[in-house]
Amino acid sequence: YVGKIEDRRNILFMIDILAKLSLSDKNIRLVLVGNGKKYLKKCLKYARSLHVHENIIYHESMKQEELAHVYRCCDIFLFPSKYEIFGMVLLEAMYFGLPTITTLNGGSMTLIKDKDTGIICDTNNVNSWCESVLNLLNDQKLKEKLSVNASKLIKENYTWDALSDKFVAVYE
Repeated sequence: YVGKIEDRRNILFMIDILAKLSLSDKNIRLVLVGNGKKYLKKCLKYARSLHVHENIIYHESMKQEELAHVYRCCDIFLFPSKYEIFGMVLLEAMYFGLPTITTLNGGSMTLIKDKDTGIICDTNNVNSWCESVLNLLNDQKLKEKLSVNASKLIKENYTWDALSDKFVAVYE
């Protein structure tokens, strides 16, 4: 997860997902990048109560080139936002070919075709999210399909080069 650490981004829910997944795989990690001091403390306290705080890798902020490395090193991008206008981090994660699981929100409605360029899950259904994570971890073909399709979609439609080409075409 990358973004503001706040209630609407549903970080506590991600910790629930981590707790359930770590019951069967102690090597599961949740990488969080973002700030939000008061809510972050609540999240970390909650993670300690579920005994998964050591499975969380937290960075308050990162330079863009470091963030690119994080996207490339992770297996899945989770974005369980309760509501979102667009969600620029979806663009970033998809650009780097990171299979994405998200809720139905402003950005996902524009960018994600379920099971083609990403996966859309119910906002608060831990079982559905865990099942989707496990499917991606265990189904290399699905993971590759989502990765390739998502990256292609972003590179062909949402980069500055692609957008400038479209603007020029409209202007001509």
